[in-house]
Amino acid sequence: MIWVVAVILSGFSVLAVYSATSTLVFKQKEWNTEYYLMKHVGLILMGFFLMYLIHKIKFRYFARVAQLLFVISVPLLIYTLLAGVEINEARRWIEIPRIGLTFQTSDLAKIALILFVARIMGGKEFDLNDWKSVLYVLFLPVFIIVGLIAPANNSTAGLLLIICLLMLYYGGVSMQILRKFGLYLIVGFVLLFTIMILVKPDSTRLNTLTSRINSFLFEEVQPGSHEEQALIAIANGELLGKLPGHSIQKYKMPHPYSDSLFPFFIEEYGFAGGLILLLMFIILLYRGIRIAIRAPGKFSGLAALGITMMIVFQALLHILVAVRLFPTTGQPLPFVSMGGTSILFTFLSLGILLSISREVYSNEEEHENVRKTV
Repeated sequence: MIWVVAVILSGFSVLAVYSATSTLVFKQKEWNTEYYLMKHVGLILMGFFLMYLIHKIKFRYFARVAQLLFVISVPLLIYTLLAGVEINEARRWIEIPRIGLTFQTSDLAKIALILFVARIMGGKEFDLNDWKSVLYVLFLPVFIIVGLIAPANNSTAGLLLIICLLMLYYGGVSMQILRKFGLYLIVGFVLLFTIMILVKPDSTRLNTLTSRINSFLFEEVQPGSHEEQALIAIANGELLGKLPGHSIQKYKMPHPYSDSLFPFFIEEYGFAGGLILLLMFIILLYRGIRIAIRAPGKFSGLAALGITMMIVFQALLHILVAVRLFPTTGQPLPFVSMGGTSILFTFLSLGILLSISREVYSNEEEHENVRKTV
């Protein structure tokens, strides 16, 4: 079922990106209409190949590399903040030497932190009821990764923090400890933003964050704004949409192939297409939770839960922003939006989930064979 969901979403992605990138083709590639299509198809095929390879690996090996990935992620995030490539007034990428491709380090850090938290909580020697142990062994690593992602990508940091807290809750950490950590977290972020305001009051990222929150809470949709264009695109879609290639609002929305892909998708495929898209993520959520519940160990169960929430919550956040039920963020739609490392790491994440699923069903088949033999 997960393979079917991945294929359907990838098919939608190819159609949507091919149509949505017509503005980019005109501006950058002198009407070479196949350039972005072939690049995107190549990434998706590479993603499926990566997913196939990863799902063949025993899930126990991911517990062994989780700590290594975490250790690698911290210096990469620091380097990104200090010397990363700045795109759209944010340092989220580093450039790979000699290749010229950019790599979004937060994509690696998300998977690394989820696997790391699952590994620590799955350890038999770890006491989940001891405040100091939980603080230094779990809360501190979470705060480090989230704190390093937050300056350049607030929405990703917030989403990752929520996922980690849910993993801690379902992993057995008491509500009393979680409330205590929540208080520390609020104080920490207040201090962080206070320091940012004092040190760099004209920070572009800080101004962008506050303006987006103020606009969502206290202002009406401004005529001509990208929020209005997105709502117009959704309204234009009606039930069955304008059909592929016939979108009008893609010429007026910023990044219809990534950040604003859902409104563009609704305009071309209509309310029915949007329901199918949402249904795919609901199926993925159901299958992921089912795998997590039936996983053979605590590490595999929490890893499956964290990976599933990471993909589905990001998709829901993208959709909520599109229909103006949440302040504007820069979250792409997993599997569907055009991207580089985001696509590859999404497929990699599904590969890990499928690796755990293989273990679940192989164990069940083995138990069934033993029962029949007995």
